[in-house]
Amino acid sequence: MTHRLQVTTSPRSTWLWAATDADAAEVRALLNAGAHFWVPAYRHGREVARVTDVEIGATALEALEALTGAGWSLRWHPNQHPLNQRDTLLGFPVAPPE
Repeated sequence: MTHRLQVTTSPRSTWLWAATDADAAEVRALLNAGAHFWVPAYRHGREVARVTDVEIGATALEALEALTGAGWSLRWHPNQHPLNQRDTLLGFPVAPPE
C-alpha cells in the first residue's frame, strides 16, 4: 500500500504533512529506525499536528530516501506557493496538490 505525504518547503524547513495521526506516527517511527533526523513542526510556538520537519539539504534528502524507499509518495501541500512547486524535490517526484 502506498502512503502519501504532502510537502511544504521553506529556506529552513521541509515539512511532511501526514493525513492521519497513525500515518504521522509511522513516518516518525520509520525515520527513528534509520536514525534520520526529524523534529516536530512548530508554527507560532505551537506544534502542528501530523507534521514532521526533516529540515533541508542532506538531512531532508536522507529522510525522503528512507520514506520513498518504504513506499511513501509525495504531493505538494495546497499552501505551497505555485512558483515553488516543481516536479521533483531533491530528485524525488512530487505530484501537484489535489
